[in-house]
Amino acid sequence: LAIVCFTNFLEHVRQEIKMKKMCTIERMTYVKMFAQRLLVRKSKTAASQLQNAALLDEVTQNPTIARAVTVMVASARMKKKLREARSCAKLVFVALNSWSVGGRAMVRIRGLVPRAIRLQRWWRRCAERLHSQLERVERRWERS
Repeated sequence: LAIVCFTNFLEHVRQEIKMKKMCTIERMTYVKMFAQRLLVRKSKTAASQLQNAALLDEVTQNPTIARAVTVMVASARMKKKLREARSCAKLVFVALNSWSVGGRAMVRIRGLVPRAIRLQRWWRRCAERLHSQLERVERRWERS
């Protein structure tokens, strides 16, 4: 009796390890194919895995839910990246401001760049308009 119980236990462990090593899609197909004879479905950890596999199967079958899940995952990733970037920027800002003169000067110079870009864009728009006005005046002078 002990040998039968031990053999059954080893088979149970083997199945559980095999399922943990599988990727999600493989696990879903495996569960569908061998749902009746799975020993793993009796364990607590595997029961939650089987429920998750069934839920993921439903999600992958329904395109609306799959699209919504994809959007949610992308949104979560973007928010995480944004949080990390802000955290890094805050660290750099604090470090630069803690430097006595050089750091503050660097922060001020860094603030000049967006202003310079805005000034350049404004000048390019004005230069186009001024150039067209200059051409009109030149044409007027050429006629007279």
